[in-house]
Formats: sequence, structure tokens, C-alpha cells
Amino acid sequence: MAGDHAIMVVKTNHARLPKAWLDEHMKEFPGGTWLTLKGRTQKNVDLLTIGYKYNSSKVLTFVLSRGAGSTVAGRPYQARFPDVYGNVHTRDVPRPRVLNTYFDHCGLVDSHNQARQGHLALEECWVTHNPYFRIWTTFLGIGITDLWLVHRRFRHSYKKTTIKHFADEMAFALLRRAQQLEDESARESLRALEKKEKEMQGEYEFCQADLPGTLYPSGEHRETQMRCGVYEKFHTKVYLGGDVDNNTQHAIKTTGFNKVGAQARCMWCSRLHRKDHRTKLCCAECGLGFCAPSSGRCCWALHVRNNGPPAPKRTQK
Repeated sequence: MAGDHAIMVVKTNHARLPKAWLDEHMKEFPGGTWLTLKGRTQKNVDLLTIGYKYNSSKVLTFVLSRGAGSTVAGRPYQARFPDVYGNVHTRDVPRPRVLNTYFDHCGLVDSHNQARQGHLALEECWVTHNPYFRIWTTFLGIGITDLWLVHRRFRHSYKKTTIKHFADEMAFALLRRAQQLEDESARESLRALEKKEKEMQGEYEFCQADLPGTLYPSGEHRETQMRCGVYEKFHTKVYLGGDVDNNTQHAIKTTGFNKVGAQARCMWCSRLHRKDHRTKLCCAECGLGFCAPSSGRCCWALHVRNNGPPAPKRTQK
């Protein structure tokens, strides 16, 4: 109100206040009348208590500091009521000037809830039995309402913007920003994929120099046996689940390798890169799994080129 002054309405918590006395003594008072009582607290603060009867039965009690406003008659309150035929009539009800100030500003306390629950009404749009989603919806509505009030106060172009229109604008801006972030992420992924393809192409060219015709998926089933020129040893591709290239019968003695749907760990990725890649391609002679060329890795070609899996890395303590 005016710095250190206040006007407060008294409802149920009326201990040490003359609310019951005002209700009793104003029973026969007509509407539009009020009584003013003066008092002082134990800390020498001067207060006023106003009993205001705005109709024939209801008495409102207010407590205010002295200096908060004048108790003389002010702007009358316009009451609306229907007659016996249903027509609406109005009647001016007198009230003190200080209560004019109170009623002009007390509605601002509920304007936020009215805008959030009455106009935006997210709870009515997103009906749910989940209490956590309901709380989240309330928090979202509070945030939208706060932003709307701030924009209306500090930006002239939003003076007449409704909260629903403002919510639509904010949702569109959020979706547009999300699309921008998604596009940026897609571009980053594309650049990373292109970089990886170039690196893989370099590995293919390196492996193809020693093992022509055996690296790409198109040649996977054409040449199943590859001779290592250094050690004069064959390495035969065998697929877990009973599929053997070229109908050759090579037994894999590792436990569980002949089960349908079984997978082995790529020994090359495990020992060199410390990564757990599962594969169905195995070497019949070595009894170990290696990534197939269709995976984009050269583990099988490197296994044949080096005549066996690499030795495990030793961790230095």
C-alpha cells in the first residue's frame, strides 16, 4: 500500500480480534454500513478494525494500520441482483474509501491463478491420473504465466497478447529451436560418419594390398579359404549356428559355438581395442571369433594377414 501500511481481511483466524462482537452488533444494520474500531497492540502499533456490511446478512471484517487509507465514504460498490422475472438490476452500495483501494488491488493476487487455470487451463487439456505428470503440468503452467506477465509488463508489443497466443508463440519457438539442435546434431553425425568412412577406406586399401578379393561383403562367400603365404596355413570362415562356407565340414571345438543363435566375441577388437563386439564369423582352425567384413571392420583380414589373433595387451601398473 504505502510502504509500511497494510490492509488485511479477517476470515476464520480471528483470535484476539472483535470479529464476533461486530457480527453480533451489526445484525440489524442495513447493507452499505460500517463500523470502525481503534486499537493498539502490545508493541504500540495503532490499528483499525472495520466491520463492513455489504448486504443484509454478511459482515466483512478488515484490519488495517492507521494511515493505510481513509474511512470516509468512497466510490460505491455496484451490486447486481435479479428480480422475480429474471431481469438483472443494479444498486449502489456505499463503502469506505480504504476498502475501495483494497478491492481494486486484491484481485491481483488471484489474477495469476485465473490466467493459469481459467484461460491457459493445461490441466484440462492434459487429463491424467499420474500425480507426477499433474504436478509437472502445474509447474509448466506457472512458468508460462510468469513469462506472459513479464512480457506484458516490459514489452509494449505484448500488452494485448492473450496467454493462449503467448503459449502458442513460445511452443513454436521451442519446437523451432529443437529442430535447429537436431539438424546440428545430424550434421555432426554426418561429418563423423564421413570421417569414419575415410578411415575405414584407408584400412580396406591397406588390407586389400595383401589379400585381394577377400575384404568386401560381395566376396565373402566366393573365397572362403585364404592362404597365408608366410606360414602356408589355411584359415576357413565358419558361421555359428551350423553354416560353413563352401559346404566344408570343419568342427569348432569351442563350447557353445554350434548352438543356433550363438555369438562369439571378436578376439581382435577385444585384445587390441578393448571393445566387446559380437559376431557369428569364426575361424575353423583357430576356434576364435572375428568381425565379418560386412561390419565395416577388417578383423578377419588382419587375422589372416597376421596368421592368428594378436597377443593380449599387458596393463602397466
